[in-house]
Amino acid sequence: METEMNNTQVMIPGFVEQVNTIAANDLPVILAGPKDSGREWIAELIHDLSERNERPFLIINCITSAAYPALVELSQPIRREFAELQKLADEGLLESIRGGTVWLNNFSELPFEEQEQFLPRISDVLQCRIITGLSKTGGTRSPHEQLAVIPEKNTLAIPPLRHNKKTIQFFLNYFLAKTNLEWNREVPGFSEEAMEILGNYAWPGNLYELRELVRDAVFLGENGVPVAPRLLPAAVRSYQSHDPLFLKKAVLKAEYDLICKTLYETRNNKRKAAEILKISRKTLYSKMRIFQDSNSYQSENQDSMA
Repeated sequence: METEMNNTQVMIPGFVEQVNTIAANDLPVILAGPKDSGREWIAELIHDLSERNERPFLIINCITSAAYPALVELSQPIRREFAELQKLADEGLLESIRGGTVWLNNFSELPFEEQEQFLPRISDVLQCRIITGLSKTGGTRSPHEQLAVIPEKNTLAIPPLRHNKKTIQFFLNYFLAKTNLEWNREVPGFSEEAMEILGNYAWPGNLYELRELVRDAVFLGENGVPVAPRLLPAAVRSYQSHDPLFLKKAVLKAEYDLICKTLYETRNNKRKAAEILKISRKTLYSKMRIFQDSNSYQSENQDSMA
C-alpha cells in the first residue's frame, strides 16, 4: 500500500484484493465509477467484510438542485429525512442503527458548503463509516474538488465486469450467499457450463444485472443443485460478442434501469431526476418512451414467432 498525505490510495493489484484491504481499515471510502456500476453493492460488500458487519448498512440519498433545497434522507431500511433522524438521535432513539456503514448516494453532487454542513452531522448522529461515490459529471469541479470535504480516505476504482472472470466469480458467490441467507435457500452455486457462459458474457448492466441474475437463479433453482444454463436469461445464454444489436439494446436497458433507480430515489419527481441525470425533462420522457416502444416491439415479435 502506498500512502500519500491526506489520501490513502490502494495500489495492490486485483479488485477483490483491494476491497479486502479497504474493508480492514475504518477510513471513509470513495468509489470511483459510473452510477450504473453498482457502487452501493460495493459499499455493502465493504461493510460485510469489515468489523462493522454486525451493525446496519444504511443508504442516505442526497438531492439538490437549483429549483429545490438540499434533501438528505435515509432511504434504507426506512425512509426518513435527516432532520427527523437528528431529532430522534437527540431523544436517544437511534442506538439500533448506529455504528454501521452509510452509503451516501449523490453526495458529490451537493455544493461544497452543503457537504461541509451535512458530513459532520451524519457522522455525529449515526457514528458510522462513510462510503460515497465520485461523480464523473461534476461540472467545473475537478474530482478532488468534488469531495475535498473528506481529506483522508481510501479511493477505489470500480472496473467493468466484462471479461474479468475472477471478479465475476467473486460477485456470483457473494450475491449467492446473501440471497440464500435472505430466502433461506441452499443453492450451492453454478454448474461449470453456466460459469463458462457467465464468464464470457459482456455484463453491460454491471453489478445490477449480475445481482438480479443471481436472485432469479436462486428463486428458480433447487436446493442442493447447481444452477444449470437453462435457468440463465435467454439474452445471456445466446450472447455473441460480434452481435451488432446487442450493445445497442444493452445500453438502452442500462439507461432505463438508471432512470428508474433515480426516479425511485427522487420519489418519482421527474424534474429532480432529470437534473441529477444531467438531461432535460424532454430527454427523460423521450428515453422512457423509446424503451417502452422497444419492449412492445419485442413482445409483438415474440408473439408472432410463437
